[in-house]
Amino acid sequence: MIRGNFSLLLLVAIGVLSAEAFAPTASSRLLSFSQSALLASNNDDDWISLTDDHAVRKRILQAGTSTGDSDNIGQFSQVTLDYTGTLGEIDWDTDGVIDCWLSSQQGMDHLVDAVRDAQLTAAQLLDESYFTEDFVATTLGVSNNKIQIKKLVMAAKRLQKAVQDYPPGTVFDSNQAYTLKKGIRAFQLAVPSMKVGEHALLECRADYAYGKEGLRRANGDVMVPEYATLCFDLKVLSYTTE
Repeated sequence: MIRGNFSLLLLVAIGVLSAEAFAPTASSRLLSFSQSALLASNNDDDWISLTDDHAVRKRILQAGTSTGDSDNIGQFSQVTLDYTGTLGEIDWDTDGVIDCWLSSQQGMDHLVDAVRDAQLTAAQLLDESYFTEDFVATTLGVSNNKIQIKKLVMAAKRLQKAVQDYPPGTVFDSNQAYTLKKGIRAFQLAVPSMKVGEHALLECRADYAYGKEGLRRANGDVMVPEYATLCFDLKVLSYTTE
């Protein structure tokens, strides 16, 4: 059992973690330790939503040792984290399908109401026997545009393949230092809210992470697949306020 667990020096400046900051190692691994059980225990009462749409949420496993709001890390600190990052399950509700997936499909904005009326979820989108050309034509009302039908079905098939090739639990990690100026929005929300000694789980939807593009190496190899939900096991070891 290998845990991708490192101390990471983070400069929490005015942005979020750079796209390279959580690049997977050369060989991605499947999570096989206690975090998988913790994430499986998905009682909503245990999670703190960091966004109004619940797309980024934190679950505190151990409270920090410092006290008072003034002891939060804040936006201008040098932070050392112990962390493990994994791919999470794509479990969008209908709003998630619209915000994460449909909004990324060029020229499909007019289908928002149809998708909402159909109450389309990620589970249905990932089911090739459910999300078919007939479903798109009939339920979503695109029967008069064969090109759009094929585009939507092919986009769904790409997502289905990405989930098969990069299943939930795949670990990606880093042991380098970064300045938080560019990158995922989830860390802009989560890291400044933490205190020294705090151990927490963080889940973030694709639109607060790497979105439609995912993350690739310079040679084109996929590190984080498109539309990936990300999960982090985080512990704040120390920080210094600038």
